[in-house]
Amino acid sequence: MERPTDNELVGGLKNLHVQDRALKEQLKNLTKNLEELNTKLKESESLKTNFLSNIRNEINNPIATIMGLSEQIIRRLHSDPISVQKTAELIYSDAFDLDFQFRNIFVAAELEAGEYVANISNVDIESLIKRTINAFKHKAERKRLSVSYSYKSIYETEEKNYFKTDSEKLKLILSNLLSNAIEFSLEDGKIELNIKRDDKYLVFSIKDYGIGFDMGDQKKIFERFRQLDTGMRRRHGGHGLGLSIIRDLIELFGGTISVISSQGQGSVFTVLIPEVENIEKIDVFSDDGNVFVF
Repeated sequence: MERPTDNELVGGLKNLHVQDRALKEQLKNLTKNLEELNTKLKESESLKTNFLSNIRNEINNPIATIMGLSEQIIRRLHSDPISVQKTAELIYSDAFDLDFQFRNIFVAAELEAGEYVANISNVDIESLIKRTINAFKHKAERKRLSVSYSYKSIYETEEKNYFKTDSEKLKLILSNLLSNAIEFSLEDGKIELNIKRDDKYLVFSIKDYGIGFDMGDQKKIFERFRQLDTGMRRRHGGHGLGLSIIRDLIELFGGTISVISSQGQGSVFTVLIPEVENIEKIDVFSDDGNVFVF
């Protein structure tokens, strides 16, 4: 066996040195990635802890209120009809909030588990919009907000205005956007909802004139459990699920969502949803999430 020459030895040492540097660089990158992953895991745990704390309060408080007010009615502590009506309105308001929160939690769980199933029907878009706005009327009135909408369609006949999609999930998207707009609007303000329907897409935007946010936080607001308003001075309710659910549902629909906002100037959320294709005939119709089969 011939002994390697000096040049071959030097070349081998250089190759080992290059390999050593490459391994060190890989180890450095791996360590960096592990540190970033560890940071994200810690942040995720913190967000989930905050979520559990927030949701506990936002469930316990309405339940306590509902039970207390219901007891007052049962014990007939309110003798006049006006007081009974106001108490019933408070019970309805808290029950509505609870139902809305539970819907978000259940859908978030379905999406997390990959168990989402689309229930496609012919949706009466204008009826769904009207019913959704009316459902949140009591929350808007509490802040003296006016909610207006405009609906434009390329079709003139009522039959053509039906849109093939999942009515329940579409209503949840619209409900979360409207709920956010109300929550972050200033009192005596206004909210504008604009909807356009063409042969392939449904496009709607919702504009408020509330507190807005820095566009640098755009990615954060769509993260699950994430809230820009946190800590002891937290002024706004919610549990950080609404916008993440909206994003996930719109992606499942094959649509898009965008937002324009600035501090103190309000926000505009714009959603584009394509109509479901490759379905010859659907004999199921719906308006506000309720399905009717003919």
